Amino acid sequence: MDLKAEPKIDVNTIDLKSIGTQIDFGEFQRKILKEIEYKLAILTDGVSIEEEAMEGVGSLWKENINWLFDYSTDREVKPGTVPPEDCRLPMGTTVMINYNARSPHHIRKENGQLILEKNGRFLTTVEWLERPKYYSKLTSDGTPMQKVAPLFGDCDVCVNFVNRCMYFKTNDQCLFCNMNPTAEWHKEEVAARKLAKSVGEVVKAAFEEGINWHIVLTSGTLPANKVTELAVPYVEAIRVELGWDTVPGFLNPTVVRDLSEVDRVYKAGLRGLGHNLEVWHPDAFKMICPGKHKTIGRERWIEGLKYAVSVFGRGNVYSNLLMGLEPKESFLEGVQAQAEMGVFTPCHPWMVLPGSKLEGYRAPQVETMVELTSRAVDIMEKYLPEVFTPEIWSSGHTAGCDRGNLLCAQWQEIRRRTGFTLVQPNDVGKGRLVYIDRDHLIVSSPYVQIGKTA
Repeated sequence: MDLKAEPKIDVNTIDLKSIGTQIDFGEFQRKILKEIEYKLAILTDGVSIEEEAMEGVGSLWKENINWLFDYSTDREVKPGTVPPEDCRLPMGTTVMINYNARSPHHIRKENGQLILEKNGRFLTTVEWLERPKYYSKLTSDGTPMQKVAPLFGDCDVCVNFVNRCMYFKTNDQCLFCNMNPTAEWHKEEVAARKLAKSVGEVVKAAFEEGINWHIVLTSGTLPANKVTELAVPYVEAIRVELGWDTVPGFLNPTVVRDLSEVDRVYKAGLRGLGHNLEVWHPDAFKMICPGKHKTIGRERWIEGLKYAVSVFGRGNVYSNLLMGLEPKESFLEGVQAQAEMGVFTPCHPWMVLPGSKLEGYRAPQVETMVELTSRAVDIMEKYLPEVFTPEIWSSGHTAGCDRGNLLCAQWQEIRRRTGFTLVQPNDVGKGRLVYIDRDHLIVSSPYVQIGKTA
């Protein structure tokens, strides 16, 4: 394959029956809304899984790799079984698996089909996500590729290049975070040292097997400008390996001391940036994120977001606000303020992570998460309409996309309103997509052109 060329898949020449099922817009919207509810329920309440349902995980289906955080309520599953990382709902919604043996939600196998139940009542069918071929390959230095950059959902290739946060040393870590404990618990699952060349080799392997990926570059908080200094060589290595001028995806650092480092990331070829404020209200920020409050401060953080927008453009910068860690109106005030700046808000539900300072608490009810997701998207539709365009919705620059971000539902809510459906090269011949019509099939990456959005 000539990676310097842009391989094109023209949806106008595809037999649509080979990629999925066409339904009317009203039914499409109803089904997506139910999947938003199921997704947020699995994230916050977790799900138990019968042993038979886990057959093939780790060989046919993608296994869980705790590359950033351990998201499961129960860290241990039955010995000898491998839990899946994620599942796909019938409309294409991808969901992170929060394994919780005490959850009212349960996945079991019936006549060869996986089904999701709540308290024994059928909700929907589900499927595990296919294990990428590159998981069975090694980099040139002999490291298993899955330990360098695992796949999140269908298309987020993820690199946590320093899986430690300096705030744990001073007991100033964010109260919801379990990054350092995760790194200790699961040190065999990820490579401690990830060479830039190795990352380039992994993303090339992913592209060659038909995955239209977005790169996710992240780490724990490090002193001064260290995160950007470490990240730029990875971006450059990807460009060299594939022969591209730019790289789809994002870097997620804390706000850097020297804002010119933001320009450096952009010049390196990356087209998305995230600075996660986490909570909007000043008092909540001080309490929930003590390290960020002490070393950077909320006002400097907001200044950094505004500067990032001036470099990357509206809709290509994001700042996560966690639903459930501050009052509703404070959360929504933050969504609006960020949207007015040109900053996208991924609406992550607060998940109670093992090993965090908030372990043992309960996340808000699913109905609250659904309400806040909808109201947040209302705000962004008014103040940040750029994210409703096919170009940004499918770019992966703002915390992933509909098929890559397993941890929030705002992309599904935007899809519900727009009718967009992302297409991957690997979808052709699978018959698994559900869509409205040919005009709403959207390019899944800037580097593979599909249909009218090419």
